[in-house]
Amino acid sequence: MIATFLAENDFSGKTIIPFCTSSSDDIGNSLQNDIEPWLQSLGLVE
Repeated sequence: MIATFLAENDFSGKTIIPFCTSSSDDIGNSLQNDIEPWLQSLGLVE
């Protein structure tokens, strides 16, 4: 389904950042522990 979505849409000039989520931990913990530093390294958040 994701491959079809990507194939059928034009993402020219766009940056696509793939990531996965998990329901095994609280989202608050995930944001602070894993996602936020990663987004900072990409220059997407301060």
